Amino acid sequence: MNEQELSSLWSNFERLTGKIADGSEAKEAGLSNLTMALGDRLIMCPAEPRNDSPGCAPGGLVSQAIAVAKGMKKLNDTFEMDAPVSSILLVGLFHEIGKVGSIEDSYFIPEDEAWRREKLGSFYKPNEKLSRMTVPERSLYLLQHFGIPLSEEEFLAIRGPSKAPDWVESRLAPTAEPTLTILLRGARDILIRKVVT
Repeated sequence: MNEQELSSLWSNFERLTGKIADGSEAKEAGLSNLTMALGDRLIMCPAEPRNDSPGCAPGGLVSQAIAVAKGMKKLNDTFEMDAPVSSILLVGLFHEIGKVGSIEDSYFIPEDEAWRREKLGSFYKPNEKLSRMTVPERSLYLLQHFGIPLSEEEFLAIRGPSKAPDWVESRLAPTAEPTLTILLRGARDILIRKVVT
C-alpha cells in the first residue's frame, strides 16, 4: 500500500472506532488512548508474516480488521442475531490488536535472513524480546491496559476457544456459544475463503 492508501485506511479505521463508545466515557477515552499510543505501529502492522498469506504488508492488520468487522455486521443483519453494533465493531476491529506487540515493542519484525524471505516467503518474524503470550491474550492485555471495558461476550469472542475439553472446568462449564463469538468466527472464515478462492 502506498502512503495515500494507508492514510485512507487509517481514516476509515478511526471513523469505525469512533462508533464503538456507545456513550461510555471510559470506553471512548481508552480507545482514544490506545489509537494514540499504538497508531503508527498499528497502521504499519502486517496481519501475517508470510507473503502467501493475506495481509503480509503494512496496513494488513487494519485492513483485515475492517473486513472482519464489516463481515460480522453483515452476518448479524442477515441472520437477525441482534448483537450490538458497538460490540461488533469492538470485537471485529480489535480481536487481533495483540499482533501490534507490547506497549513498547512490535510483535512482527522484518525477517533478516535472505534465505527465509526468498525460499519461505517469510517477510516478518515474531519478536523474541516479547513475553510469551498468544495473540488473543495480548489483545485482551492491551485492551485492559488502556482501560477499555469489555462485556463478557466481547471478552469471550476475543479470547477465542477455551481450554481443551479434558479440563474439568470445561466439562462443567455451560456450552452455549455467545453470538459475538459465532459472528467473529463466521466473518473470519468467510474472509479466508474469499482470499483463498
